[in-house]
Amino acid sequence: MMLANVVFIAFLLVSILIFGFLLVLVRQIRKDGQLSQDKLTRLTAFLFIPAILIFALVFYGISSWRGDIKHQQNRIEIEQFVNSVYKPLASSQQSLLQSVRHMHKLRDSIAPLRNEHPNHAEMLKNIASEWRDSEQTLYALYAETDKEIRHAWISYKTMNQQDVLDKFYTKAVKLNDKIEKLNRDYQIGVRGAKDELVRNIDTARRLLNKKKKKSKKNKTPNPIENNSPIIFDFNDNNINMLLTFLSTFDAGLEIEVQRLREDIRIAKQRHEEVRLYLIDNPDLEKPLSKVLDDWVRLQKTNRAHLNRILYAIEAEYLAHELGLSKNNQAIKAMHKTYKVAISAIVGKAQKQREVLERSYNINK
Repeated sequence: MMLANVVFIAFLLVSILIFGFLLVLVRQIRKDGQLSQDKLTRLTAFLFIPAILIFALVFYGISSWRGDIKHQQNRIEIEQFVNSVYKPLASSQQSLLQSVRHMHKLRDSIAPLRNEHPNHAEMLKNIASEWRDSEQTLYALYAETDKEIRHAWISYKTMNQQDVLDKFYTKAVKLNDKIEKLNRDYQIGVRGAKDELVRNIDTARRLLNKKKKKSKKNKTPNPIENNSPIIFDFNDNNINMLLTFLSTFDAGLEIEVQRLREDIRIAKQRHEEVRLYLIDNPDLEKPLSKVLDDWVRLQKTNRAHLNRILYAIEAEYLAHELGLSKNNQAIKAMHKTYKVAISAIVGKAQKQREVLERSYNINK
């Protein structure tokens, strides 16, 4: 602080000298009478306005610097005061502040994830709300504790010190117990957010493992009745990112999913080829139209299967990004489901493609 005061005083002295020099210079020019009053006024403004602006900016910068130094010194004194009264409170308060900052960082990380992963936007919204409430709860206790400590510190500096120490010790023990209890509840993963992630993984796992039931004739399956989420198609960037994530713990499954993507590409390509042939061969509309419909149906079916797989991988990916342990039972169960469900889906898709490719019938 001593250095800051010296710099501040030196700045004021230099500023006075500069402004004094400018005044003398303007008076000398006026005495010479070589400039008209109008030009003299403009010259004075040209000299003094920039000087005043520079002075104001530098003054503000030095004042802020001195204020920061003073605040830092006060925080050091306050921390020393708390350590002298009840040392565990100082550690608990720092831990509480770190929890507040960590919760804020986690909450900020949710916004881009919601934009990048619309299929899980509702789950991410719930977690963001959970973390916002947690951050507010943590900060409220930090503000309360900080206020009590600053009050005691100022009283210690201005009143009977021993009396303040005796009274604040009891308060400090209570504050420490309160912080430790709350901090245990809100370390890194909030319990509610963890439960939300686990529920999301379980939902995705059940969806991936779900066997398609035969529906009654002329009855359209209702996703609401089946209690299944509506899954939007994934873009190529998300697909590549999710498959890269899958390959980090099972490269074989990543290859299987790539095979399913290839089946989708082939179905799309075959559909386009048949469509072009139909344009040149309109008399074959009846048999070729059926083939067109079959390729479209296969493409949609495989796309739906791919979406279910990607939805499950994305659920685990988001859980990983948001701090859920890879040893969590929900994730272990998901990995078991991957091995069975993905192989079954890909194998069935390839058989369906082979059946369609062999569906040509000779006219009787």
